[in-house]
Amino acid sequence: MDFIAQSLDNESDDIVASNRRVLDAELTAERVAVTSRLSDATSNGRVINREGSAVVWRSGEYWVFKITPEIHDSVDREAPFLCGVHSTDLMDVDNWPDSIVKEVTWFCREVRRDLGESGWRDLDSALSTIKKSGS
Repeated sequence: MDFIAQSLDNESDDIVASNRRVLDAELTAERVAVTSRLSDATSNGRVINREGSAVVWRSGEYWVFKITPEIHDSVDREAPFLCGVHSTDLMDVDNWPDSIVKEVTWFCREVRRDLGESGWRDLDSALSTIKKSGS
């Protein structure tokens, strides 16, 4: 899975991760690849669902969903993050919703963010959308 989250201090680099690895700022090409996949899907993909603060996009076989934790940045704005996953990754796992929850939980621990009630609601909404739309 791919992830991107803004820094909460609004000065540091965005946090970018892929395949359970947070990508250091020096890994420019890898960071750009992840950022481009996510950006392309949100810019050119189709919005599948928009419910509350949760948004799900689909671009070909790539799904992206926005999760908005209850935590805010240094100027008190919401600090959502994006998660991206390929449909092929979903089909390879028997219980893919649990797999996605584990990946999101890993990312939250890595970046020290608590999803809070609203973030878990966003994630649940995204997973329901993907299930209904057919992975």
